[in-house]
Amino acid sequence: MSFEQMFYTLIIILWLIGVVLYIFYLRKELGIRIKEKREQRSAGRRRLGKRCPQCKNIIDYRRKVCQHCGYEFPYVPEPKEIEASSSWRKKKRGKKCPNCGNIINYHRTVCQHCGYKFPTNSDSQAES
Repeated sequence: MSFEQMFYTLIIILWLIGVVLYIFYLRKELGIRIKEKREQRSAGRRRLGKRCPQCKNIIDYRRKVCQHCGYEFPYVPEPKEIEASSSWRKKKRGKKCPNCGNIINYHRTVCQHCGYKFPTNSDSQAES
């Protein structure tokens, strides 16, 4: 094997090593960018609400009880005032919670705002 062939073989090997390292670098950079985008999306979700550990749905951060599964959260910050513009819609679609005064869907058995448990038909029949 001549010196010229060894030189070209060495150049090709070094070029291939460079290509492989560049591909690994690109994959790493792409992974970092994807991770940053996921973090930005999850930060946006965190502003809107919190994730229920039981059913994995995102709910309003002010709620003490998950509206989907009834999971009770240990601590919730104080709720803000409900906007007056949306109150007329809430009155049409549910029952009023006697504990906190918020409007709850008729089929709910637990208030998603304060955790009040509504008496069911079986509870009222057992008392009679």
